[in-house]
Amino acid sequence: MSRAFLIVATLATLAACSQPETKAVEAPAQTSPSEAMAAYTAAATVLFSGGQPITPAEVTAMVAAQGAQPTVAALYGDGEKTRWTTVMAGVASGAAEWLALVPALIPGTENATSYEIQDALKAAMVVEPSAVLVLLDERDPMLSTEAVCAAAGIEQTPEWYAAYYDALTPAVESVTDPALSEKKSACLTILKARVAS
Repeated sequence: MSRAFLIVATLATLAACSQPETKAVEAPAQTSPSEAMAAYTAAATVLFSGGQPITPAEVTAMVAAQGAQPTVAALYGDGEKTRWTTVMAGVASGAAEWLALVPALIPGTENATSYEIQDALKAAMVVEPSAVLVLLDERDPMLSTEAVCAAAGIEQTPEWYAAYYDALTPAVESVTDPALSEKKSACLTILKARVAS
């Protein structure tokens, strides 16, 4: 079973479990932005927990010595909960030292690692939207506004999409840096279009 599938399944399950129960005759309960952000962040924390130890400095040294693809392959390894998991947890946390690794690692990603790095960036966007918006680069398909601000192209449950948009929209709306206004606007346009569809 692929890691991408496990990530999708875990997010869908956690999102579905975090939805408030409603009776058929009642209007659906609304989830507050902070509740949605907490639920989405919790899902990412579960997904990227339990990895093997590694630091941002060690990853930087690996990329400098070996290049992106051999580094990603070495970090990802053959099993679950590897050093790659730790790197994704760091990226998902929104910590600057981990986010700084993303542009150097992306050229070495493919298939599962591509999906995982995008999932980690989406989680980071919820907690540190300004730091992720800075990384957006339309010249790189993995860092494009569409790739990072839109939900994953893999089929998800309606509950998963609702939790994602409920968490991400207010996070992006909270960005006040004028230098990020174009990226913020582009991201919100994508989010609102996805919600409407």
